[in-house]
Amino acid sequence: MLVIHKYSLPAAETKLSLPLGATPLSFGFQKGVPVLWCLINNEEKTVEDRTFRGFETGELIDKSLKSFIGTISDEGIIHHLFEIENESR
Repeated sequence: MLVIHKYSLPAAETKLSLPLGATPLSFGFQKGVPVLWCLINNEEKTVEDRTFRGFETGELIDKSLKSFIGTISDEGIIHHLFEIENESR
C-alpha cells in the first residue's frame, strides 16, 4: 500500500534508508525543521541508501546531481534540495 512518509533533513547532506522505489515529493519546513516527504510502498521490505544535499543560491556544486527536489527559503536564505549520487567506497 502506498503512503506518504516524512523524513527530517538535519544536515546539509543527509543519507536516508528508504524503501526501494520511494519517490521524493516535496521539500519544506515543519516546525522549523527541514523535511522531505516521500511516497513509499509500506509493504516494500528492501531498503536503499539515498543521499540528499541542500545547496544555497550561489554555492558551488561539487557533487553529481541525480534530481532536483525543491526550493525553500529560510529567513531569506534560499536552499535548493537535490538527490545526489552516493559516493563509491
